[in-house]
Amino acid sequence: MGYNSKASTAIRETGRMVRSVVEAVEDDKVFWYEECRLPATYQTFFQLHLLYILILLPRLRVLPASEQLPPHSIPEPVSVSPPQNIDTPSSSTSILTKPDYEVYVTELLNHFFEMAESQMRVVLGKGERERVVRKYMDEMGTQWKGAGVGLDYVMGLSMSQVAEEKAKADEELASWVWRNLFQGKGLGKDVGMEDAKLAEQLEQVVRFIRKEMARLDQVHDADVCAGNIGKWSMVKEA
Repeated sequence: MGYNSKASTAIRETGRMVRSVVEAVEDDKVFWYEECRLPATYQTFFQLHLLYILILLPRLRVLPASEQLPPHSIPEPVSVSPPQNIDTPSSSTSILTKPDYEVYVTELLNHFFEMAESQMRVVLGKGERERVVRKYMDEMGTQWKGAGVGLDYVMGLSMSQVAEEKAKADEELASWVWRNLFQGKGLGKDVGMEDAKLAEQLEQVVRFIRKEMARLDQVHDADVCAGNIGKWSMVKEA
């Protein structure tokens, strides 16, 4: 398969997308780790990067079955680091028969979980047993599924024709962010200044999610397939 084949293009460009997510999290680390005071743990690492992936996935799901890319839109390959020495489905011919909206989603998630596993191995150390790594990765897979279903529910409320459902969409989105990213921070405490600050931070993240989804929705299909999804905004710019 050539450099511009569907398989190679999907693997390469979703790799660029994940790289842009890594850069976006790094660019906004002051907000996440200092202002929001999220703990510097693997769990936070996973959930932060997952947030951006879940913002991006709905855009990939609405790609057409096939999008013809103009030759000039194919950029030079950009590696995603980590991971290293990871097997990819590039040797499989089955990917050629899949529509773009399936291929790009699959490859984005492949890159994301390869990165997540690579980081987990760094945290656990080289001597950790393989079954322990697999156990933790299974847990991360469960978290991804739960978070994805939850966000899909919120997006369904946003598009609902029922006024009562649409009206509570942002409230449900804030609750989703609080559960998944802030891990129930402040639960059971008396209302005070810290709770007011948390509410402000949740509102900022909700605005950010809405803004980025709207921005990605305006990106042309050919640009998305070519990995040209634009630069992520800072959370506090939303």
